[in-house]
Amino acid sequence: MLDKAWLEEIAALRRQFHTFPELSYHEFQTTKLVAETLEKLNLKLIPFTGLKTGGYCEVGTGPYITFRSDIDALPISENPDHFVKSSNRNVMHACGHDYHIAFGLALLKYFSTNVLKNHALRVLFQPAEEAYPTGAIKVCEEPIWRGIKYFITAHIQNDLPIGKVAVCQGIANASSTSIKLTLHGKGGHTSRPHEGNDLVRLCADYINTLYSFLAQNMNPIAQYILAFGSIEGGKTHNVIPEHITLKGTLRTLQPDIKDNILNLCKTFSQKFADLCGIQIQFTSPTYCPPVVNDSTLVKLLQKLFTHKDDLIILANPSFGADDFAFYLTKAPGIYLKIGGGGTGIAHSSDFEVNESALEPAIDHLIEYIRYLDENG
Repeated sequence: MLDKAWLEEIAALRRQFHTFPELSYHEFQTTKLVAETLEKLNLKLIPFTGLKTGGYCEVGTGPYITFRSDIDALPISENPDHFVKSSNRNVMHACGHDYHIAFGLALLKYFSTNVLKNHALRVLFQPAEEAYPTGAIKVCEEPIWRGIKYFITAHIQNDLPIGKVAVCQGIANASSTSIKLTLHGKGGHTSRPHEGNDLVRLCADYINTLYSFLAQNMNPIAQYILAFGSIEGGKTHNVIPEHITLKGTLRTLQPDIKDNILNLCKTFSQKFADLCGIQIQFTSPTYCPPVVNDSTLVKLLQKLFTHKDDLIILANPSFGADDFAFYLTKAPGIYLKIGGGGTGIAHSSDFEVNESALEPAIDHLIEYIRYLDENG
């Protein structure tokens, strides 16, 4: 639907975003390039009042159909064999946000000249989707929420073929609760671990025993994932540390399961601490709710694709969380998954989207927004 010259420019911009990725809340050059691109289209990136990066742009008049483009990258060192590679050491667009930025720019370009009849289009270029606290929480504090009718976002997925769109009915993404716990004990010399609390060993025992405890006390049909991603403690090989901190995430589909597991973790931590003669501080500092797709928007998507085979209705939600969920507290929305046809899994150094996925993805998004404008 976009002319060939603009598609080529969008592809070139996508490569620039990928070559110069920036971490959460530091997307300064990314924001500058978005603003400069919009200026060439006689459009303006309006900065957020409470954030130093990102912003939003809108075209047309009427209630807003709002598209979210997340713009941050991850602290990952990219596979050097990739066709387009990051030039920023240990920073990589390993989750497709470079494509998401391109989607937002392409939509603004198209609808600035093919104006919607009944709605305006607003695109949020949101920083820090990968951070805690997330960018969406801070964007939700901005005074920009009057007149929004629908939210849309699209996530590029390597496990989907190019040209396909996938959606879940109802819950699309799990909630994510961050977990932080610190074990406190008596340190000492590694030659005499019996004289103190061998926290490194106890930390390993804690993790293994916690999983068994949860399995014994949870309904076996309950769906959840609890995994730890960080262990911090100790500074040298021959000193037993006095503190070790574990950080992880709990992902669930229902709030009651989340609350039950957190309570069980707190109970287990106290029992473990008493048994081992140590102290454990257990907290859950952050929470991102599940993404729940609006049933009306899903039905309209299905009607649009009635005579096509490009739509996939997913049977199961993802246990990956997305702060797009916070926008759904403001208005109904839909979380689309777009075929990337690439290689590697998200959040890995091998993640690489097939660039030929860009054109059909943009076409599908334009078509859906036009359909919502006329039928929603």
